[in-house]
Parts: sequence; structure tokens; C-alpha cells
Amino acid sequence: DPEVGYRPLKPGNYSGLLFSQRKTDLNKELWAGERVHYVCKNTSLGVEKGADVEISYPCSEAGFYLVPDKDNWPECDLKTTTVKIPIIKAVGNSIEKADRKLDLFTVWKEYLDTQDIVDRQTMFLGVTVPVFLSLLMFILCCLANTRVDSLFCQLCNRDYDLRMMQNYGRLN
Repeated sequence: DPEVGYRPLKPGNYSGLLFSQRKTDLNKELWAGERVHYVCKNTSLGVEKGADVEISYPCSEAGFYLVPDKDNWPECDLKTTTVKIPIIKAVGNSIEKADRKLDLFTVWKEYLDTQDIVDRQTMFLGVTVPVFLSLLMFILCCLANTRVDSLFCQLCNRDYDLRMMQNYGRLN
């Protein structure tokens, strides 16, 4: 039971994996980047229910193999797909991410819909009506105060009528 990097190179019996005698020579020293290969005992099975009957692990720069822990070796199971396991996991992760985004989008949509209903009802009474009344009052004040005979003009220009009578008939 050789150990390198504090992990046994021999997979657990539960996994159904063996050293690939064809690709891995345990009597030869492997260098960084080279791989140790394993195959399923029963070639009709696949690693992690995948199409491959073989799996390999590289030797790291630190000098140990990046094999799984004692109880985490992949198992040989009935082949359920011809698609490789990393692709299946990637698609699953992508679907989960899209589901989370969709859930968040739905929550925000419901929130904004409730805000929109409240805003439509209160916006007209809370904003439109006061602005309209303010503009109407401003326009009426402008019309009322810009006439010559208006109260505002009479306060500012008290002798307007007197001057108009004095200048009656004269040309400027």
C-alpha cells in the first residue's frame, strides 16, 4: 500500500478501481505533470456512471499525487450516459445558477409590481393634482396681476390715472 503525499495510491475496494497496468508502472518514478491511471475492474461499468472506464490523477510539483482522500474515490457504476461527468456537472451548475437568477428576478418583479400598484393610485392624487393646481394658481395670478386696472398695478402705480389725465391729448 504505497503512500505518497500522505494519501494512499490504492483506491478503496468499494470504488471498483484498479491500477491500469497498461498505463501506470508503479516501479518507475513519475515526475510532475505525469499521471497515475486507474481503470474499472468491470469494463462494462463507467467511472461515476459516465462513459469512461478510466480515470487518472497528476503528480504535483510538490511531489505527491493529487488522488482523492481515502473515502472519496470515484466509484464504478452502471453507465447511464455517454456524456462525460464534468460536462454533466457543468450543465447542472449552469442550470442551478440560472434558477437562482430566475428566483431573484421573480422576487424583484413581485416587489416592483406591488410598488407600481401603490404608486399608480397615489401618484395621481399625490403629485399630478397638486402640480396642476399650483400651475393653475400661478397662471391665474399672472393673468390677474398683469392687467393695468388690477389691484397689484394700482398699488405699485397709484397716480397712473392722474398722469393719464394730465397727458391726455399730448403726443410724446
